[in-house]
Amino acid sequence: MPKIRTFLGLSLLSVLLACGGGGGGDAGGTPPSSGFRVSLDRSNVSFDFEEGQTVTPAVVIASSSGTPSGDLYIGAVAEGEGIDPYIDAVIEGTQARFSLRPRASLAPGNYSGRVLLKACEDAACTRTIGGTPLPVSYTVKVRKGLTVTPSELNIVAVSGNEASAVLKVNHPDGPGGSFSDTVRSDGAWLRTGVHGIGELPVTLKSLRSGTYFGSIEIRASGRLVNVPVRYTVTPPPGGDRDLQVSPQSLSLATTENASSAVQTLNVTLPSWGDTTLGIYTAYQQANGEYVQSSGGWLSVQRTANGASVVASAAALSQGSYNAQILFNPAAPGTPIVVPVSLTVGAGLVKPADQQLSVTAETSSSALQGQVAIALAAGNTVAWSASSDATWLKLLNASGQTGQALRYQVDSSALDSMTNFAESEATVTVRAPQTQISPVSFKVSLRKAIPEVHYVGPYLLVQNQAAEVYVRGRGFDQVQDLAARLQLSGLAASQISRLSDTQLLLSVNPTNTGKHVIGIGNALGLGSGSTELRVIAARSYPAAALATAGKKRTILFDAERQAVYAVNVEGETIDRMRFDAQAGWSLDSVSIPAILDAGIGPDGQQLLVSSKSGILRLLNAANLQTEFSLQSSESLLESLTYLSNGIPTGNDGRAWLAVGQSWAELQYFDHRSRSLKPRPQQAELSTSFYGGPWMVMARNGERMLVVQSASISSDPPMLYLDSSEGLLKTNPAALTFSYDMQLSADGNRVLFDFSTVRDRNFGLIGQLPSLPSTHVVQAGLISPDGKRAYVLAYADSDMGNFDQAPTQLPRVFVYDSSQASSGSIALTEVGQFDLTAYPGCRRTDGSCPRPRATISPDGQTLFVVGNEKLVVAPIPSALRSSTGARRIGAAGTPSLRTYLWRKSAP
Repeated sequence: MPKIRTFLGLSLLSVLLACGGGGGGDAGGTPPSSGFRVSLDRSNVSFDFEEGQTVTPAVVIASSSGTPSGDLYIGAVAEGEGIDPYIDAVIEGTQARFSLRPRASLAPGNYSGRVLLKACEDAACTRTIGGTPLPVSYTVKVRKGLTVTPSELNIVAVSGNEASAVLKVNHPDGPGGSFSDTVRSDGAWLRTGVHGIGELPVTLKSLRSGTYFGSIEIRASGRLVNVPVRYTVTPPPGGDRDLQVSPQSLSLATTENASSAVQTLNVTLPSWGDTTLGIYTAYQQANGEYVQSSGGWLSVQRTANGASVVASAAALSQGSYNAQILFNPAAPGTPIVVPVSLTVGAGLVKPADQQLSVTAETSSSALQGQVAIALAAGNTVAWSASSDATWLKLLNASGQTGQALRYQVDSSALDSMTNFAESEATVTVRAPQTQISPVSFKVSLRKAIPEVHYVGPYLLVQNQAAEVYVRGRGFDQVQDLAARLQLSGLAASQISRLSDTQLLLSVNPTNTGKHVIGIGNALGLGSGSTELRVIAARSYPAAALATAGKKRTILFDAERQAVYAVNVEGETIDRMRFDAQAGWSLDSVSIPAILDAGIGPDGQQLLVSSKSGILRLLNAANLQTEFSLQSSESLLESLTYLSNGIPTGNDGRAWLAVGQSWAELQYFDHRSRSLKPRPQQAELSTSFYGGPWMVMARNGERMLVVQSASISSDPPMLYLDSSEGLLKTNPAALTFSYDMQLSADGNRVLFDFSTVRDRNFGLIGQLPSLPSTHVVQAGLISPDGKRAYVLAYADSDMGNFDQAPTQLPRVFVYDSSQASSGSIALTEVGQFDLTAYPGCRRTDGSCPRPRATISPDGQTLFVVGNEKLVVAPIPSALRSSTGARRIGAAGTPSLRTYLWRKSAP
């Protein structure tokens, strides 16, 4: 049976003190306990710190002598407002070490009170013994620091309208104190204004519908506060409208030393109201390339409704000339290029090049076009035309000058064209039976229909609500996402367009199986899609399977009910598969000099690296190698036996550390199957010495990066969001961490088995110290972020590694959703034991710590060491109970006790 400790609604943690020897006095009028006494090593503690700082606890040591006459309970209770009522304690023989820390979120000011230690003969502590209660006086001084409210901005606006907010800056020097601010955003949509007295105005410009992320850093007197910004822009009535220019091309004509007639281009600005528009000209060179210049033969003047265009042949001889006019709106608007042709002299007027595009909303009528066929001077002549591309059909291949040449794209050819690529046709116009020179123009067709590459996570659990990132391209051109999105058996309660390459869906899958995710288009063309898999929650029975060799990484493939382990000692990928009838079985594939492995972005392949620099893609079903690539650089082995696997983003990028002592980050692109350097960031200085090492959330969005453990001072921890693909410095000044565990969505992180933070690196709480009887081995956080798990070995078994263990490994379970009001301590909700030791119990470097992972449904832990894979179902009571404490009101503390020693019967 699992051992479960139940927490009731009391305002204090009390622990029992193990004692021995004696007899003696009492307090509170209870019968004497022969010589039993409790003493403290100090009678007062004090704290002096700035608000918002994490404070080192003060330790009070309680010592005992003598033997109590009956049952013994002991606990501590805090009086007043200043001390965290959750008082952590560690029992060590006849001593107890109580950790006192200030209550969380104390306002600036001075606080004082007492902490009372009580030794009792009953659980309700109605009879105290041992000379208790013993008071410890405390003083807490909280100095004013730099704080900003609100701590984060979550703004919603309709496209076409600006939004604004005001941040209240509480300066340590008072309302008149000066501060500076720095805006971090992708683009110039986030702006700050003139500082007021204790206020910072914030403006968010109108944007295309979507979700945008940024931050504002506020500094004062050497202090830094980071305010995350989430800006959600909803579509206007009728949907977004991008920049539009008509006509889409211009054909001009004139004679030498003269100017053409003025032509007009009508411009409709984007619906989100940004009037910023740059207009540039470029001219075709002899090699066919276009070079931007403001001093050519074109003159473009901005008008109220667009632009006027005129060509001058003052410096041109007879012939045909090509140019382009570029209309460049502010991001996220789409630039438009207008081709321009100029014919100088007699003969046929050269038509301007034509540009067609096929996007999500392109209709069949938009696949047609026409150009005027004209003679610069002279009588009407007959003409004929031909196309050199089968996909471009001429609807009238002959006519008279003054008549238009009409053309049409053969829609049956579109499916075979490469998406997000251009096809080009040349149309030649001749005047038969004349001496007039032929002219030609190009028709380019860009096919850019939306396509879906990956979803993250690629696997969901039935009836468990989740957010799913959809990655691909061409999303900005979709007017009605709800109508175009294809989910095949899934329903999305919310659809957010994050960018042209990313959507965010809120789903609650009710049907298991494979669901094709794609985006349709008006022409019904086939486009790229992917599959989202939904499985039912599964309960695995407890098991232990022998698997020798030192392991670096453990991965769980829920779709195939398989655990993969990187066996660096055996140089194999070990696979342990579960069958409902046969149970667990083991097979392996040899990978010489294996280094690490990770599951691919769609779950169908394993990416395996080796110390020799070879990357392999293994089919996840049969572990056969489907592709291999030799890296030109060494793959870094930053930590021999410590990895969470090769981190793979929802954009298909698998991140790798390359180099030797000094390293760098590269990524393996699963779509192109090639290695690429990370994007250059001139503003970011990295120190990858002996590192980095990384961990990615299961949805493939948030990755944490520790730069090094080998240089001083420690460089800051970095993070990367796949939606942006850029490294950033964390705002909480975090540096080094050996072990980082993320929830499925990255909204909770467990650092080094002790501290839980949120997505913005804000402190959620700290795990209480383990009993001195146990040594931490591994940590995990549940997929939903509500539970933190710490695996520990019995200390007595670690010291006797050559003998049979006397205790089973134990998992301590904590509520990581939030700390109780006024506290930073996270509640322990219970404990349970594994059925076996997964690895050796030595304390030297020859015995690496076991590696652990958790099933996507949060029901099962998998732990592998150099001896066994241990499968550990998590008791449902520990997964579902809230674990919350109810903190008593200040001035009315209540006491909680534990039975430590039972009197002899």
